[in-house]
This record gives sequence, structure tokens and C-alpha cells, in this order.
Amino acid sequence: MDKTNITPRRVIGGVDTHKDLHVAAVVDDRDSILETRSFASTRQGYRQMLAWMRGFGELERIGIESTGSYGAGLLRFLQAAGVQVLEITATDRQDRRRRGKNDDLDAQNAAHATFAGIRAVTRRSRDGWWNPSGFSRFAARPPSLRNGCSPAQAKARTAEGAGAT
Repeated sequence: MDKTNITPRRVIGGVDTHKDLHVAAVVDDRDSILETRSFASTRQGYRQMLAWMRGFGELERIGIESTGSYGAGLLRFLQAAGVQVLEITATDRQDRRRRGKNDDLDAQNAAHATFAGIRAVTRRSRDGWWNPSGFSRFAARPPSLRNGCSPAQAKARTAEGAGAT
């Protein structure tokens, strides 16, 4: 068997940040939780977290819940390491009501949101934001959707406009 044709499993991380420790979770390319673990909120802890996540496969991106004061150091560290970082902007309130407040679940929800590209924005730097259209349901809506039409209606309008020219 030729091992050079084996592609590594792609994984996505999620992190719930706190003052003294960060809770991290990793999901695979089918959005299944692989593991959840806590790390110190220090540079050494950041290095351990990144190595741990990369140990599961090719790390595509990491979603961090609340990159404010507690997550700022982790954000800078991951960006310097060349990792795509998304900020998870809101918690899943329905899930929180159903299952309660739990740091492991918050990290897992951050990983699931990052996988699905919901409730997430890409942080460009500490002072600027960039919303890729595929990653934020809060991003500005295109003009065709501002009038309350569905995505299918918008697609039909676009096709009609393209055929008219």
C-alpha cells in the first residue's frame, strides 16, 4: 500500500475562552466531536492547544467564542502561527437552555459553528473585521435579498437580469 496517497483528516477547532484557562474542542470533517480538553491561558498553553489540535489531522480553522480580553492573546498567537481564526459572535441560546451552561459544550458549540460557518466572522486584526459572505449570517445582505425575497427568488431575479442583457 502506497502511503503517499493518504490524505490527512481535516479538522476544525473551537475554543471557549476564560481568564485562567481555555476549553478547546476538535471536530472532524463530518462535524463529529473528536475530543475536548482544557489548556492554560498562557503562551505555553496556546502552544500545547495548537499542537493538540494539529495532532488530530490537518487543522483548517479555529473558531473562538469571544475574542475580547480573555481571547485576545490566543487570537494573536494563532494568527501569528498562520491559522485561520473566526470569532463566534453569539452562543446558541436554544442549545444552552436545553443543556445548560457548560464550558465543554460551549467549546464544542464553537467548533460546530465554525464547521457550519454560522455565527462567525473572520477577525482581520485587533482593530478591524472582515465578514466573508459564506461565514456570517450577520454580514450585509446583497441588494437582491434586502427586499425580503428568498435566496431562490434572488437567484431567479439574477438569472432574469442576466438573460435580459
